[in-house]
Amino acid sequence: MLRSPLICPCYIGAIVVSLADQYEQGAQSPWRLADSDRKPLLRGIVGFELAVDAVELKFKLNQNHSAENVKGAIAGLSARGNDDARAVARLMQEALIKRGDKADPS
Repeated sequence: MLRSPLICPCYIGAIVVSLADQYEQGAQSPWRLADSDRKPLLRGIVGFELAVDAVELKFKLNQNHSAENVKGAIAGLSARGNDDARAVARLMQEALIKRGDKADPS
């Protein structure tokens, strides 16, 4: 059982900065809270802790999107330049081929 499921609002900015640093890494124009006029929006974020009993995964890779959307995602991931993004792009290309669409994102 959690003592306090809500996270103090004073920590939300640091959490958002940490997430942006992690997930915007390698982006052409990484989003930064400090460069943004979005700081007032932090007041609308409610942080909370969640106890997880189980995790169920699905391997989807945009199968319900048009080939054009998937190709755009592949191109974006490929352009990021990190190994994880390129690996996901390859998996998406393989899934696109399996469903019968051309895998070349260009």
